[in-house]
Amino acid sequence: GSKTYNGTTSITASDINTFGNIVTGETLSLSGTGSVSSSAAENNKTLTLGSIALSAGSGSVSNYTLSSGTHQVNITRRSVDLSGTRVYDGSTNASASDLTTLGNLVSGETLNLSGTGTLASAAVGSDKSVSIGTLALSDGSGESDNYTLSGGTLLLDVTQKDINLSGSRVYDGTNEANSGSFSSFSELIGSETLSVSGSGTVSSALVESSKVVTLGDLALADGSGAATNYNLNGATLTISKRPVNVTLTRVYDGTTNISGSDDPSIGNLIGNETLTLSGSGSIGSSNAANGKSITLGSLALSSGTGSESNYTLTGGTHLANINKRPVNLSGTRIYDGTTNASSSDLSSFGNLISGETLTLSGSGVLESKDVGTNKSVGIGTLALGNNSGNANNYTLSDG
Repeated sequence: GSKTYNGTTSITASDINTFGNIVTGETLSLSGTGSVSSSAAENNKTLTLGSIALSAGSGSVSNYTLSSGTHQVNITRRSVDLSGTRVYDGSTNASASDLTTLGNLVSGETLNLSGTGTLASAAVGSDKSVSIGTLALSDGSGESDNYTLSGGTLLLDVTQKDINLSGSRVYDGTNEANSGSFSSFSELIGSETLSVSGSGTVSSALVESSKVVTLGDLALADGSGAATNYNLNGATLTISKRPVNVTLTRVYDGTTNISGSDDPSIGNLIGNETLTLSGSGSIGSSNAANGKSITLGSLALSSGTGSESNYTLTGGTHLANINKRPVNLSGTRIYDGTTNASSSDLSSFGNLISGETLTLSGSGVLESKDVGTNKSVGIGTLALGNNSGNANNYTLSDG
């Protein structure tokens, strides 16, 4: 007969299922308990009969005896069940260190496990069957020779791997954390990629680094990797300062200075937020022209209805418009019966930059020929010319 290893030397009548040397057609039954010399798994172990005795079947017990018969029993190895869990790692490996529970051992006995088994797929799942591979038992307090992995139930749970998102966006006045702001996925396996959809929120709209995101409906989606193998554990969002564009406008003054008070226009602000500008910068030359690049110098933002801490001059486009300086002309002549105002009559130039001079040519026009003071002159063909000053920096219009 045979029984599965159970750590005892007892052999019960139910373990013995083969009777030899019985007359054809006759049967007997068996009762009682015998023993073997050791509990270890082994074939053809000699059975000491103990209280094992024959009882009648279709044959008569009086015609048979157990004395002088050959009585043997096989003790077969006990199947071990393995179970455990590990986090998704992109492989089909089931390492001994993952299979931490050994089941169906005889009470009080322990074994050790080494090697690696395999799964049918790397994907997350519960109770995934493990092929034995190089998995092997070794002695603990019990002997591994009494056990086998064959015939056991070998299962591994592969759980989702936690990942965290991080990203950044420019201040936009909201506390939204949209999927498009996230570009970094922590702890992805190998070259696997994922995408993300939906949106979450941060506690405030203000500029700050690594703000904790309430996930909302942010969700992972497949890339080259499967989203089902991962769990979105958390996310952080850095909100950076919003670059503003500044345009400053002033009249030509012969310097390269540009002040924050020079009719500032501040662009790329959010909604109805406002800021103010202080300090001064510089331009490449003093000459009148539009769209001249500004070197920021000490130019600085200050809060208006918006907070300056959410904005920056860095990265913005900063331009100066230097308008031509209006020239005032005055002069005198004697009545000559004409409405002409010759350049030679207009000998005084006002509103020029100190140290600069200009020339004048052409003729203007008076409203009447009559004698009068402070009579307005229409420009006509009057034109400014260079002298120590550059005429391109001045205009007769508005003078």
